Amino acid sequence: MMDTKDKTEERRRRKGGFTLIELVVVLAILAVLAGIMVPSYMGYVEKAKEKRHLVEAKQLQSAVYTMMMEEAAFSAEGAPEVPEELFWETLDSEKNPLRGFYPAGWKRDGVVTKIDVDEDGFLKEITYSSPEGETETWILHSEDGMLEVEIQTE
Repeated sequence: MMDTKDKTEERRRRKGGFTLIELVVVLAILAVLAGIMVPSYMGYVEKAKEKRHLVEAKQLQSAVYTMMMEEAAFSAEGAPEVPEELFWETLDSEKNPLRGFYPAGWKRDGVVTKIDVDEDGFLKEITYSSPEGETETWILHSEDGMLEVEIQTE
């Protein structure tokens, strides 16, 4: 005669399934692994955004520098001045001085309302205004040869 333990094992072999305890243990292990992976994944997402902003800032800096060499007037002290008529052209306009170099988040029918450059013609600050009236100001700092970007939105 079989005892209850032998009967349970025989039923389990016949059905080939898992017990409730085994399933709960597997789910607990998966939950712990997910708890470890999600925060580290979020860190990668933030780093990727920062790198994208740096690449876009370098593109903006190159576009503004090229524009300054081609279009800008220079003051008596030799400092570059950005002509006001270059502003208020939509980003998709052929007259736009940035010539297609703008961040992916900027809409094509938005406008650049301010460009501030240093004495060498390099971009320090650029302000973009979306068609909905939202503004985004990119402030570029260069420390020890490394470009840093600060983005302020309103």
